[in-house]
Amino acid sequence: MGDRRGVINRDAALPIYEQLAQLFVEKIKRGQLASGQRLPTEVDLANGYGISRDTVRQAIGILERRGLVLRRRAKGTFVAAQRVTQDLAELRSFRSSLVDHGVVPEMELLEFRPIKPPEEFAASFKEGEVMRLLRRYLVKGKALAIADIYLHAMAKIIPWDVAERYDTYTIFQKFLRMPVARAAATIRADCAGRTAARLLGVRPSAAILELVQTHYSASGEVLVRSALRVRADAYELHIDLLGATALKDGLTGVPARQFTRGTG
Repeated sequence: MGDRRGVINRDAALPIYEQLAQLFVEKIKRGQLASGQRLPTEVDLANGYGISRDTVRQAIGILERRGLVLRRRAKGTFVAAQRVTQDLAELRSFRSSLVDHGVVPEMELLEFRPIKPPEEFAASFKEGEVMRLLRRYLVKGKALAIADIYLHAMAKIIPWDVAERYDTYTIFQKFLRMPVARAAATIRADCAGRTAARLLGVRPSAAILELVQTHYSASGEVLVRSALRVRADAYELHIDLLGATALKDGLTGVPARQFTRGTG
């Protein structure tokens, strides 16, 4: 693959295998390595960068744990399909978070009607009836996520075309004059199940990430309860932590971890 020794700084505090992993991360981000492309062999990489095969193996291990590459027995190592990343530390809608990362999803409104909230959400709303908004997000024609959203009864005045075009944050801020002030999200892993599988185009046993979210007004009133179900093979969550605890090699979550800020 040619001699690339100049890009490895042997005097840096960062271990060489981490430097090599970061170089490949940047190549993947810039599109220099495309999804499905086969990486050079460990021997070729070791010779090209003037390092040991063990160092190369450690770097590839980092990329594999981050879901950026896939190893296939007797075939080699390949760049994995790119995942969409969402930052949980920012209070913004799912759609706007994707747009900020260069991904413009198509929003498909499947349902928008008054309904009694499901039992698990009923305690959040003082009034007996809410507006259910069922939405599917597609990226390049491929389903990425479905959002089962229950809006405060004040949303009954919102017409279908507004619900179809705008995300929930914009609906409450621009049309209802009741902006979302804070949000909490519970994150868990699950299987898609029949309904989500049909809408996402995956098998019922496929892994998904589920974000169950509550959005509040400045006075503490619940405006939205929602369950966002996202394909785990195409999506990852990210959050920066302050203090002694750090997350490395991608996000690894704690079951049922509560975040006081989230997305809608």
